[in-house]
Amino acid sequence: VQSAAVQGNAAEGAGQDVSVAFQNMTVLHQDGFVTNYSGRVQHQLPVQVNVSGAYGMPCGGLLVQAKLDDKHFLGIEPSNENGIAELLVKVQAVPGPHKLTFSLFNNPTLKPVVLALDMRSCIPGEVSPTPGTCEQCPVSKYSVNPANSSCDECPPNAEC
Repeated sequence: VQSAAVQGNAAEGAGQDVSVAFQNMTVLHQDGFVTNYSGRVQHQLPVQVNVSGAYGMPCGGLLVQAKLDDKHFLGIEPSNENGIAELLVKVQAVPGPHKLTFSLFNNPTLKPVVLALDMRSCIPGEVSPTPGTCEQCPVSKYSVNPANSSCDECPPNAEC
């Protein structure tokens, strides 16, 4: 009689490790894309990536990295016992279409997954202190030109 114990993505049976090899990676986002992202200075985009093996078995302990446009490193997190890597990425980029690429760190055998990202321009009431960021003007300041790097003081007797 053979017996086996399973935990996470690994099992032990007859004294041998029978871990599940990773086979698939998926971005867990409702639409597969993010539109109208503002890139506010203190804003982070939460992204979950699922790493699984045969029969959908979770693969925990694998490092998942995020890159912007395949160039700029954004972060790295391990997958948990459920095979989920939870990343909080801070994206600063010029307005327009971009892609967030998620891959296993130092492992090119599994094809990366992509989340499309559309960065919006700053809007009135915001300024762009650094390229790719939008910051809302504080009380008593305003901006009608979102391309400015700083907000203007409200004129005397005006309400901003």
